[in-house]
Amino acid sequence: MTSQKKNRFYEVFAAIGFLVATVSYSIGSNIMETAGADVVKNGACANVLCVGFLLELINCVAVIIIGVLLFLRLREFNRPITLGYMLSRMIESLLLCVGGLLVLSGVNEALQMHALLFNLAMIILGVYSAIFCIFLFRSSIGPKWLFVIGVAGYVSLAIYAVINIVSSSETAPMLLFAPGAVFEIVFPIWLIVKGFNVKRV
Repeated sequence: MTSQKKNRFYEVFAAIGFLVATVSYSIGSNIMETAGADVVKNGACANVLCVGFLLELINCVAVIIIGVLLFLRLREFNRPITLGYMLSRMIESLLLCVGGLLVLSGVNEALQMHALLFNLAMIILGVYSAIFCIFLFRSSIGPKWLFVIGVAGYVSLAIYAVINIVSSSETAPMLLFAPGAVFEIVFPIWLIVKGFNVKRV
């Protein structure tokens, strides 16, 4: 495989990872929260809970793949930043996986722990992904407007998570999710269609 084809492989499959992660966690976390509450209250069927956990697990794997592939693609331009991004994705994945396992195991206050670990994961994701987007912005390897949305989106996500932790309840406005959601849909589509322009780095 030539260097150019290898780079496109990294870009396209990282992009697919973003889309898979977005869809799988959105559906899986909703199932876990709903079914988890039903299990606690009514002893509802745990099979539904397993489906939710499986979807969350798919997200966790996709998140690691994203970090590894973007590290491989961009490490020659800034190894510390890209390595940090990969590690932050791994930590995010670990926290989300533990949260899912707690709900699946049915331990006391599992849903609260699931929410706490999610918020901690979002702080890590938000802070370091904002740094990563700043690196992308300054490197001029893609549309600056897209990376500005990325910075705004991930900072908003981190703020959302901090508010929820400080308030000890899910009180932060969901609107804070909007910029990050836009970025995590538009960015992978752009990666698939065009990819990084590394000639100017």
